[in-house]
Amino acid sequence: MSEKEYVLKTLNYVENAFKYLVGVLSAIVVFLVFNFDGSTVSILASIVAFFCVLGLINCAFLLKKYLRRLRSL
Repeated sequence: MSEKEYVLKTLNYVENAFKYLVGVLSAIVVFLVFNFDGSTVSILASIVAFFCVLGLINCAFLLKKYLRRLRSL
């Protein structure tokens, strides 16, 4: 596998992960907006949302890195 194919495959993977995290985060936000009452489930959903935001930030940095690499090829 050439470096360009590897970069394209990795970009596709990161893009799919980004879309998945956005979907999960959107569902959690909707849940919290309508159901936040301080219960254990709401607190756990808030914690999962925090980790989703961290994942989104990580995916954004990876997308930037691999897009820059793709442009240089």
